[in-house]
Amino acid sequence: VAFQRHGFRWAVEAQTAEDGVVAVSVADPKHSVAVYGCFQATIDVKGKAKGITLDSCEQVTIYLDTVLSSVELVNCKRMKVHIRGVSPSVAIDKTDGCGVFLTEEGLATVFTTAKSSEMNVTFPDPAHPGEVIESPIPEQYVHKVVAGGPGVTPHMSAEVSDLYFH
Repeated sequence: VAFQRHGFRWAVEAQTAEDGVVAVSVADPKHSVAVYGCFQATIDVKGKAKGITLDSCEQVTIYLDTVLSSVELVNCKRMKVHIRGVSPSVAIDKTDGCGVFLTEEGLATVFTTAKSSEMNVTFPDPAHPGEVIESPIPEQYVHKVVAGGPGVTPHMSAEVSDLYFH
């Protein structure tokens, strides 16, 4: 684990299962964490971070407390993200296989995805304390041209495919 002071960034690179749990303690909320090129690693980020980026990682499990802006996954495969506190947003881009685990505190998290597949979110079931709900993030949509009426310009609409409602 290396800290790059000029960018207020923790850099975690090329970690594997052999390295054990890689612990990162963020003491300043202006600092961010960048995880790059890790394989089968477990990373534990303690404290409040500005943002966390995982890039080109495979089979990595990351535990984190609170993020002020976003958790981002780019070019990853078979990832697990456990958010113990709050993250306003999670961005998943070009990632195949991603499980995000939220606590009750993090239910307001917003997800943005692009070019990704096999994404699931697990969160507490408010109706049944102690139980969780696992929900897929849709990756298939139905797009339609909506004809315009008088004074309305035609435009595209998008709806989640019926596959996710059965």
